[in-house]
Amino acid sequence: MASTTKPGFTFIEIIVVLAIMGLLMAVVVPNIQRFRPGYERNLFVTTVSALVQRAWQNALATHELHRVWFNIEQRTVVIQQATDKHNRAGEAIYQEISSEYIPASYTWPESLQIKDFFIDGTDFMHAPGTAGVKIHEVWFYIYPDGSCQEVIINIFDTADTTESEAGTRLSLVLNPFSARFTQYGTFQHP
Repeated sequence: MASTTKPGFTFIEIIVVLAIMGLLMAVVVPNIQRFRPGYERNLFVTTVSALVQRAWQNALATHELHRVWFNIEQRTVVIQQATDKHNRAGEAIYQEISSEYIPASYTWPESLQIKDFFIDGTDFMHAPGTAGVKIHEVWFYIYPDGSCQEVIINIFDTADTTESEAGTRLSLVLNPFSARFTQYGTFQHP
């Protein structure tokens, strides 16, 4: 007796296979991007830019002084708002702003090394009188009117060796009026 079924796949089987392939692509493709040269550097630039924009918007909305605080040793950046409390030296005490929807901090990878951190023309990584002293923290301010300090951050990406065997250079220059970073492929100076 001859079989009445035709060889092949049913429509349901094809849909199931396509759904499985779609799920695999959704998981695999973003993780493959992590292995591209410059992925972590681009993530750093995007995240730090977003944090600064968030601090800028919050400063305008609350009319409070904000700072973008870099802990060089722990490789973290945090946006903080001034409180109405002061320490014994009379300096304002800052607290991390609430992170309801968007994180207020970020930890960058070890491969990204901050070489220079200019604020209003002074390199706080190599300031006079700090020779041989390891700098642990640097910060810049965003004022209640939305303006901020002039900032240049020079970074060396040791994981991306497409530029040289030692790594790739990157510079972020902050516009003090719009609180937006411009990215350069060479170190910038004031």
